[in-house]
Amino acid sequence: MRHCLSPCVASCQPVTLPRSIHSSPSLPSLSPSSRASSGLSRALVESPRELLSGRTDSILSSSSTSGSTLRGRTDLKVSAPVSMQKCTLPLSKTIPYLESVLSETLKFKRGLDYDPAKDSMGLYPPMTVLYCKTMATVRGVWVDGKEGIRQCSFDDLAFGAGDGVTLATQAQLPPGYKCTKRVAVDRGHASLLTDLEGVGRCLEAIIQARGW
Repeated sequence: MRHCLSPCVASCQPVTLPRSIHSSPSLPSLSPSSRASSGLSRALVESPRELLSGRTDSILSSSSTSGSTLRGRTDLKVSAPVSMQKCTLPLSKTIPYLESVLSETLKFKRGLDYDPAKDSMGLYPPMTVLYCKTMATVRGVWVDGKEGIRQCSFDDLAFGAGDGVTLATQAQLPPGYKCTKRVAVDRGHASLLTDLEGVGRCLEAIIQARGW
């Protein structure tokens, strides 16, 4: 339980900020589609550490802390508030609860696996996929083994193409399922369904597959 991520199991570890902290220039005003394209291009060209450094710089420059004070320090550790480090629930309750939730989640996920018997009986309806692949999306983080996880060294992010939340490759149907139509749109994760033209193309494909 040493490499835990929840204060219900152990105290939170101090967070280490990047070594170089500078103020970043303001970005020019861009349209949503331009911001999406530039964000993806920047994620694919620049290293993940450079991206995070710029994002952290922007946040820190807007805070009330003076830039000169921050620039004079390296490896600034910020501890979580005491109220966040303590848990009022005993491990005898939190650990069994975590195990039961993980077990139920795994059971549900396995229940989504493709079943050829159900497919032969026509129990799977026509399905379409509405997704985005123009925005930089976090696909993982590089850590220095388990010790890096324990120290919460999650600043070296890796990016891929997606909608800002879900990768385009992960937005597809599980293996085995037949996709009637795939529609790629230029909208973020929370606004995918606001692309009425894309939604209409998906519904049209389902109606045609149904023979209605």
